[in-house]
Amino acid sequence: MFRYPIRLPRLRLSDAVLMALEIIARQTYFRFPALVERFSAPRSRPAGPPQQATLGELRDVLDRLGVRPGALAMVHTSVRGASLVDDKAGGRNLISPAGVAAGLLSLLLDLVGDTGTLVMPTHPAYQDGRRHLSGGEESDSLVRYDPLKTPCHVGLTNELFRRLPGAQRSMHPLQSVSARGPQASELLQNNLNDSRPLPHGVDSAYYRICQKRGLVVSIGVPLLEYFTLIHTAEDVRDSEWPIRDFFRERRFRVRSGPDEAEWVVRERRPLFARSYCEGQLHRDFLREGILHEGKAGSLRVDFARANEVFEYLMWRNKGNTYPYFLANLAKWGG
Repeated sequence: MFRYPIRLPRLRLSDAVLMALEIIARQTYFRFPALVERFSAPRSRPAGPPQQATLGELRDVLDRLGVRPGALAMVHTSVRGASLVDDKAGGRNLISPAGVAAGLLSLLLDLVGDTGTLVMPTHPAYQDGRRHLSGGEESDSLVRYDPLKTPCHVGLTNELFRRLPGAQRSMHPLQSVSARGPQASELLQNNLNDSRPLPHGVDSAYYRICQKRGLVVSIGVPLLEYFTLIHTAEDVRDSEWPIRDFFRERRFRVRSGPDEAEWVVRERRPLFARSYCEGQLHRDFLREGILHEGKAGSLRVDFARANEVFEYLMWRNKGNTYPYFLANLAKWGG
């Protein structure tokens, strides 16, 4: 039974103040290309405190969260500033990014086993990506995407995963995922079709993971900062979404084996990132017990259930634009 009441909660004064500050900051940041370029560059992001865990500690935490044989788990990872101690190999310390990524991937595959399905985001980075965020976002460029060869831009572990034998990658060129396991084909089937599909819409692996009550885990990074699945509710609402012109069309040349074809897909207009209140979403998820933040050793490990995220967002944004606020302001000035 759906667990949320009919009446939406009243906005707290403290939340209203924090939301106003966040909207001002996002409106400013996404309107200046120099800021976007500077702070989007990996070298400009300050390294956080060192994160370390033994493989045994991480295994125990992930197992308690439900990452075990037969599970369906979407995992976001980052190996930057992280190290793993292989407590089964005399305490050998895995400190290089490649070593940590390989150790992490081996652990995840072992946990879900042959009966489980592991999913990882494998989003490409396209050349025209960041400039759209600061205005002038329309693009007539025809971008090429090859699921087998286009590298992902969301972590070394994810890139190693998409290259594994048996791993399948979505044909949809935006917010692509790779999956490996018994449910992989079902999750990825028909995600690119003639209906101009949205990347998180009814044909996507993201929506199917919600329907299958999968797990979503982040290792080494805060989950909410990388939580692509939260856009599933707005994409599933599609034409019912109340923000006018929220979605735009984009053209791609997508390769499938020896063939290449042109496809039209849709996505959120990047300028609406100016109105997206991640901070408020974070506070609400924590209050509702949807998002769980923790650690294995000193390594960040967050967790949520995909169906709870989707159901909560569908409840909160029914007839409104949550978690986007002052959407008309986002469109002002181009």
